[in-house]
Amino acid sequence: MIAGAAGERPNVETMEAAVPADGDVAQQRVGTLAWRNDRFRLIGVAVLTTAFALLAYGVVDWTGTFAVRNVEVTGAPAEVSRAVESALGSLAGENLASLSKQEVLTLSKQVPQVLAVDVDRDFPGTLRVRVVLHEPVAVVRSGKSAWVVSRRGQVLETIKASEARDLPRVWIPDGAAYQPGDVLVSSTGLAAARALGRLPEPFPLRVISARGSVDDLFLVVGVKERVELRLGEAESLRLKLAVAAQVLRSLAPGDAQKLNYLDVSVPERPVAG
Repeated sequence: MIAGAAGERPNVETMEAAVPADGDVAQQRVGTLAWRNDRFRLIGVAVLTTAFALLAYGVVDWTGTFAVRNVEVTGAPAEVSRAVESALGSLAGENLASLSKQEVLTLSKQVPQVLAVDVDRDFPGTLRVRVVLHEPVAVVRSGKSAWVVSRRGQVLETIKASEARDLPRVWIPDGAAYQPGDVLVSSTGLAAARALGRLPEPFPLRVISARGSVDDLFLVVGVKERVELRLGEAESLRLKLAVAAQVLRSLAPGDAQKLNYLDVSVPERPVAG
């Protein structure tokens, strides 16, 4: 008997296995919906958490839980610390968490001696401020007036001309008038302050005074015998002073005091006389 042209009969069992059952489709759909629900639930939890955090911060800010109640200042003598505490008095009641270091610095620098600050927030209500002070380098004299100045030429305090301070003297023309917090406008005073602020530590001889001009600056050093330390133009001061210190240290004990001058205006070729 001849076979029909239609070919072999399809394998029904194989076709049935390739088509997922209704139960499997339903299970897959349930799994997909559950994953989506979990995802939406996580997003909802995150949104609610953020909202509650913002609400809590607002409540804390509104109720004053973190309001500044105490200010503690360290790093300065008692008189300066009290002045800084007074300058920071306007921060009372401010939110401790939102205070910026710049705001604290701006208020602290109302006290001329303050150069910088470090801020520490001690919750719930104490602001701790450690101040860094300007380093006094000279007493500037103008007639009967005298001021203590920093290496930047900032006036730190007014003193009596006769008041003893173990600091070099700098003379500027009569008639100058400064208040604490001012910066010297005298070019000679500024150049001298910069030079004194760049002295290597320790310097071999005590510095007594600074004189001259911005184009021809010199220091007077020594104890009994005075040595003129010629710096020339007020530039490359750190290098010139380092060379001067090296030359003075290289001399035998007592020989440095026998010098009339040490010229380091050209630091590569120091000249002693």
